[in-house]
Amino acid sequence: MMRLSMKQFAKPFARRSESGQTIVIMALGFIALLAFVGIVTDVSLMFLNFNTLTRAVDSASVAAAGQVRRMVPSDAELWDACGTLAPPPGAECVLDANAEAFARSFANVGVAARQFLEFYGVNPKAVLVDMCSTVSIYNEDTDQLEPAAEGMEDDFNQLCGDDNNQRKLIRVTAQSSSPTVFLRLVGWPDIVLEASAISETAVLDVVLIMDVSESMLNETTYRTWAEEGYNNIYLPPRVTDENGEEIANDFGGYVAGWASDNAFYRMSQNGQELVNQRMERENNPADGLYDPNGPYRIYELGFPDPVNYTGPARPSVRAACQVRYYPYSVAVPVPTDLRSLYSRAGMPYVTSTGNWLGFMPTFDYYDCCNDPDGNGTFEDLLCQPFRQARDATEGFLQRIDFLRGDRVAFVTFDREAFLVNIEDENGEITHMIESEGYAVETLRRYIGVRAEPSYYLPSETTVDGETVRYVPWQLGLDGSPARSQRLSPDHDYPVRGNCPFQDATLGFPLDAGSDPWGPYRDIFPLNPQNAPNRLEPIMYPRGALWDTLRVTSQSAPQRFNANYSYDLWASCSGTNIGAGLREGSNALLHPRTTRTDGAVWVMVLLSDGAAAGSDPVFDGGVGTAPTDLAYPYTTRQPVQYGGLGLCPPGTTGGTVGTTQSELVDLRDAKDILGGNPTFPFCSDESPESRHFCFDPLVRNGAGEQTFVDLANSRFPECRTFYDVDDYARDWADWIGLAEPPGLADMGSAAEQRNAAQLPTIFSIGFGLNFEHGTTQCKAGNIRENAADPKQNDLEDCLGEELLRYIADVGDNFQIDTDYQQDWLDDRQQNRSLAINEWGDRGPCEEQNIDPTDSSIDFVQPLPAGQSCGNYYNAASGLELERVFDDIASRMFTRLTQ
Repeated sequence: MMRLSMKQFAKPFARRSESGQTIVIMALGFIALLAFVGIVTDVSLMFLNFNTLTRAVDSASVAAAGQVRRMVPSDAELWDACGTLAPPPGAECVLDANAEAFARSFANVGVAARQFLEFYGVNPKAVLVDMCSTVSIYNEDTDQLEPAAEGMEDDFNQLCGDDNNQRKLIRVTAQSSSPTVFLRLVGWPDIVLEASAISETAVLDVVLIMDVSESMLNETTYRTWAEEGYNNIYLPPRVTDENGEEIANDFGGYVAGWASDNAFYRMSQNGQELVNQRMERENNPADGLYDPNGPYRIYELGFPDPVNYTGPARPSVRAACQVRYYPYSVAVPVPTDLRSLYSRAGMPYVTSTGNWLGFMPTFDYYDCCNDPDGNGTFEDLLCQPFRQARDATEGFLQRIDFLRGDRVAFVTFDREAFLVNIEDENGEITHMIESEGYAVETLRRYIGVRAEPSYYLPSETTVDGETVRYVPWQLGLDGSPARSQRLSPDHDYPVRGNCPFQDATLGFPLDAGSDPWGPYRDIFPLNPQNAPNRLEPIMYPRGALWDTLRVTSQSAPQRFNANYSYDLWASCSGTNIGAGLREGSNALLHPRTTRTDGAVWVMVLLSDGAAAGSDPVFDGGVGTAPTDLAYPYTTRQPVQYGGLGLCPPGTTGGTVGTTQSELVDLRDAKDILGGNPTFPFCSDESPESRHFCFDPLVRNGAGEQTFVDLANSRFPECRTFYDVDDYARDWADWIGLAEPPGLADMGSAAEQRNAAQLPTIFSIGFGLNFEHGTTQCKAGNIRENAADPKQNDLEDCLGEELLRYIADVGDNFQIDTDYQQDWLDDRQQNRSLAINEWGDRGPCEEQNIDPTDSSIDFVQPLPAGQSCGNYYNAASGLELERVFDDIASRMFTRLTQ
């Protein structure tokens, strides 16, 4: 009875077992749930970290691409590779130095990528940067790039492209660890993430617009030549009368009693050729000097001061670059330092007037310092400061990545602008140069002072039915570049400072502009009225101003003559900045070469002063440009106003220097006392002034857009006030502003202009030193030399404020400078903008000024000489190199993949 069955004994254990299974199942379920939660959490963290990594890699690839540009070998790299800081051109060690520079550049790319990854909080385990050059090799046999190793075909195709030309593609691959929270419990502490991105620096089309006006050689001296091995200086002869006496210095008019065989008169009529022939006959080859008994002896003297030149011996300077005849030389003083140089060389040059007398040295004539050896190309150019500008430009070319698609074009401007076309390796005529070698060769061989078709004749060919001018420059009979045949060679005197119509200022009978068909041309003495000067009557009217001046000054009326003619001073004008901008735009827009897909347009304008000239303009839809500038004229009609560009007279009243041009403003004491107009000849003296005549609606008789027409009734100031400075600003507006003035009036044609790609514009003021102490360039603040008011900072100020304006247009496609916005609003300075239309003040004006407060002068430019925005002041060649480096660093990138 006491015996229990086994079944009874097991019952409580069975109940306990069922309870344990539930616990186990629940435990297992909880573990599974934790595992799923852990996986979801870890996967979520992984995706979060991967998203961060992806964004970081995208940014890193853009940053890395931004560092992809040509690196110039440093002095240390040149020394390591070549053992010298100045390796000879073409030396193989330069390749090694370039390789070191590339390694430095590539290191910068990697550093930039890693810095951006760390900026995003990513601590990468590894960063791999690749570009075409790291996944390819060059096969000399096929002259092609190919994959660097087997299995890298995909990388090669991805980074080098299918056209076998390198592109600015950068691939950044980064790995980072995503730590786990729950998976580490099962031995999986982290997950390795990898992301990759490819970016591309936009290819660049760069247009270098270079001022080649005559002022770009004003630092050229005999020392400049001596430092290049030309160790001779030349003392000019003096023109004397039959008794050996100096001729009278009153060449402004007729001098009674001169014999028909007067030396000065004969040479004026026959030009340089007669003199050259006589000097050649009297040349003594034994000592290189001219016959001591000859009236036109040139003394060849050794440069008297020590110079540091160690190159090969140079021959004597060619004859054309020793001295030349120039009848207007009587108005040109002999510089004090040159007098001293002649004295130290043992031959002082003294005249009773202190001026040259018939002949001048030509060491500072543009064709001489451009081309000392006379071979027609400019590799040996020594014109200063242009040589410094050209050397700095060559350094900038080394920063342009021609290998990966960048291109460059050159525009030169002086009296007119020239888009430099070349013949490329395929025999095609183009201005967009795709090869560094061709770019450097073009710069060295063909770009010099006055290297544009007003002074050098380009070659010509026909492309697609269009006549295209291109370099090389044509050679003359003497082997030197031929001068433009617009001017008669007998009176186109090859000396510095000569103007096409300079003869006219000599007065009758010395000027070739006097009537050569008059009945008394061979009879002396003559009444000048029987042989009127072709430049009279001048363009400027002899009205009330003339009568007023007769009362205030007896000498003033006499100055209404050829010296103050429109023809003379407009033809003298250069520094045509407006034309330079126009041709720069044409370089980018030309249908044969333009590209907009993936290209960034950059224009770099370099000038050493203010605008001084413009293109010929229209009048009533009719062109005013003369068909022939040969002098003397073939007809008795003077050049029509506008035919030689803008040079407005202003009005007869108002403020001196602002409402009258220098050519008619005879009330200015410094002009009346000085005898000649002073700069600026063809613009007013106010840097902040603005006048309007540029109109996209005007057309010529053929229906072509002409932009500037003097008869435009919408702009009554066209004839009297619209000047060369206004012309340059208007071209900047049309090229660079998103909404230039007049665009709204163009109707449907405005859509095409709105769709146009716009260039980023940088401007450089080279050699603007403000020597007379101007601290702010605005009317009333410009300093001058108290002893000689003609010496002042006006040209520097007009130049800098114009270049700042161009840079303001080019930095963001709108005008930010407040008072310039006010001008463009309604062509008046009246603060007419609404309070929300002003925006931030421009980078080149003083800040914290409220333009709506009429009690405050809002014309407040930054101090003179200060760089700002896209404008750079480069006072010297060394500073210019730094400027180009900074511009090169401000290139744009875009994320493409």
